[in-house]
Amino acid sequence: MKSKVLKINTAGKWKFVEVEGSEADPIPLQTMQKAVGGLIECWNLDVMGLPEIDVWFNEEGKIRALPLNPFASVLSGISFFGDVILGDVFICAHEGEGKSVGLNDEQEMSLRRLIDTTTRFIKEIQVLRKA
Repeated sequence: MKSKVLKINTAGKWKFVEVEGSEADPIPLQTMQKAVGGLIECWNLDVMGLPEIDVWFNEEGKIRALPLNPFASVLSGISFFGDVILGDVFICAHEGEGKSVGLNDEQEMSLRRLIDTTTRFIKEIQVLRKA
C-alpha cells in the first residue's frame, strides 16, 4: 500500500512522494525515522488550520546541531511560538485513532496553498531585510 506524504529538506525544497506501508501500518515508524534521520517528534498543523495534518521532524535536531529548516519552521507555524525546526521534515495526515496515514487530494491542495503562502511570506521577509 502506498501513502502520499510531503517532504521538505533544509534547503526549502519540497516534494510530494509516495511511501510504502501496509493496511495495518500505512506509514511505518521506520519510514518516518529514515526521512528525518533519527528519532521523531510531531507538530500538528492545527495552528495553521489543518488539524488533521502532522509535521514530523528529528527530535534531537538541536542536540545534534542539524541545519535550520526555515521553510518548515514558517510553514508549520512553530516559528510563531519562538521555536524552529532543524533538519528535514516529513508531513502526513492522521486518522481518528492517531495512526499516521497518507495525504488525500484535499489535504494535498491545502498544503500546496500553505506552501504558496509560506513562499510569498519568506520572499517578503527577504526583501525587507535588504531594505
